[in-house]
Amino acid sequence: MTPRQLQGRFSNSFAVATPKSCREEVSMPFGIYEVSGGTYNLLQSVNLNDIVVGPARARGLLKQTSTTAALDDQGCLLSGFSGALGNPWCCSEACILHHLATSLPPIGSRPTSTLRIVVSITPYNPKRVHLAEIKGIWGYTYTHWRGHGQYWIPVMLKLQSLWLDVPRASLGIPAGVRLPSSFPAPPKPGRVHFEFFYVGGQKSPRVITTSHSHPLLSGDALAFFVCVMCKELLSVPPGCGGVNICDCDGCPGVQSTGSRKIVAEPCDE
Repeated sequence: MTPRQLQGRFSNSFAVATPKSCREEVSMPFGIYEVSGGTYNLLQSVNLNDIVVGPARARGLLKQTSTTAALDDQGCLLSGFSGALGNPWCCSEACILHHLATSLPPIGSRPTSTLRIVVSITPYNPKRVHLAEIKGIWGYTYTHWRGHGQYWIPVMLKLQSLWLDVPRASLGIPAGVRLPSSFPAPPKPGRVHFEFFYVGGQKSPRVITTSHSHPLLSGDALAFFVCVMCKELLSVPPGCGGVNICDCDGCPGVQSTGSRKIVAEPCDE
């Protein structure tokens, strides 16, 4: 599968299958909320390109693949090529909020310490709601591939549940409201999840979230993401999804992969 094959249709939000058709797309809305007095208050709706592409592009993390092929027809490194296929990177929650605060006027006057990025994971469920915060984004920018000269960047999103499949009525959220204007803060941090998707495109990078664009990960990218997940899950209580999934100390800084090492730029706060 090549980057060109994944460009068919772009969307600014996640896509999930519905009973009507496995091809039907249902958008999951995102919003910037201010937390005050135990309540989350919606300031502005945003999309995945605002959250992912904007901050990463501002830091120079999104680069096109080389126009010179580094892999042969079977995907193996060409003779004489040494080095990783790409560059791993991270944008912390604080980094994302700082970028949004400087690029979205309604948010800029508020301290980022009071802001949160929230996604409604089940916006069309008439009875229950699943709300989660975005806690960080990690990506692997392929700079060497087959000479396509396109954006080819698998991305991992860390989500932490605020309210997981809670009755809408208990939070005061009416049926049909995709992104609530306000809701109460939870009593404690929730379960951690990870979501994967692509940033792709030929001239301008865009998030690709159609139902047929699941990430295809090379060993380099997979090792990096697994290493990050290990570190992130070690800091989560077992009852909320914490587990030791591997033994890779020092993630996401350095992860050994045989004779080579993957070095990730640390998250900016």
